[in-house]
Amino acid sequence: MPAACPPSSVSCRPCFGAVVVLLGVAAISAAALVGWSDPMSAGTSASDSPAAAEQDAAPPAPQSGESKGVAAAAIPPVPWRTDLTAALAESAHSGEPLLVDFAAAWCPPCRLMDEKTWSDPTVRKAVTADVIPVKLDVGNAAAQAASDDYDVAYLPTLLLLNPAGEEVARTGFVDAAGLLEFLDENRAAATASDR
Repeated sequence: MPAACPPSSVSCRPCFGAVVVLLGVAAISAAALVGWSDPMSAGTSASDSPAAAEQDAAPPAPQSGESKGVAAAAIPPVPWRTDLTAALAESAHSGEPLLVDFAAAWCPPCRLMDEKTWSDPTVRKAVTADVIPVKLDVGNAAAQAASDDYDVAYLPTLLLLNPAGEEVARTGFVDAAGLLEFLDENRAAATASDR
């Protein structure tokens, strides 16, 4: 095996093999970093069977006293505001704290929060009742300026602000239970800190 590829060769087998291995390792590392599952085991799951697919497609059984489809439909989606200045004015008038989600369309953890956290009925109910929700896409210049003002270093970043616009608490990616805990632990401080 030569110590280096001859300049006249486009690619030699040892170098080509090393490049393929390195690209594979890089792809698996990147997938693990963003939380994607192992593509090699994607087709081997027991949940890929036709019976599992039918079970997954079936709607969840209604809770006691609910009719089918009423539980999810009764809780509206998160009423996001997209203008931080207007939301701060609303908060100053109502006395409610703001929950600001700094996110981006290109951000995989942000999309995962949209799919798993913000779609959770308990989260939607809590956010709708207890805070003024603001979602800022940092691809927008005004949102980018706000992220600079609040020293947002990574996405997603969630800030709980008091009605004066002062940061009370901050977190990153959280699942539904983590978000509810974050709100429970910090909501009182966010409403009391301005009074």
